[in-house]
Amino acid sequence: MGSLLERFNKKILKTPYCWEWQGAKNTNGRGCFHVKPGYRALAPRVSYELHRGPIPYGLWVLHTCDNAGCVNPDHLYLGTHTDNQRDVRVRGTKLMKLSLDDYKKIATDTRTGRAIALEYGISDTMVYKIKRKYNAC
Repeated sequence: MGSLLERFNKKILKTPYCWEWQGAKNTNGRGCFHVKPGYRALAPRVSYELHRGPIPYGLWVLHTCDNAGCVNPDHLYLGTHTDNQRDVRVRGTKLMKLSLDDYKKIATDTRTGRAIALEYGISDTMVYKIKRKYNAC
């Protein structure tokens, strides 16, 4: 079966800049890796721990390259949620896909979640969350 590092490396395409994750990804484009039976972790976190060491509680693994699918340890650094939000503002790395009007339309749309998700370019899960939050008492 191989060591954790060997299994991890089989899921990477190393380009001259980023190491692109080739395995499963979540809806945000971050890699998901089965560390052990019954336990999955985000691939950037696994990469950081394999190459740099343990991640202190409460810290996030952030990217200097702004590529959610990258697991190159040279592009990863530790920061807080606040650091991540600052990076988003400063570098403009996350685009708001939905306007307030879009949220209202999604919340009242009677089509399937999949149909709505495809139209707006978001995940089924995001549609569910919008409908649940918007219609909550």
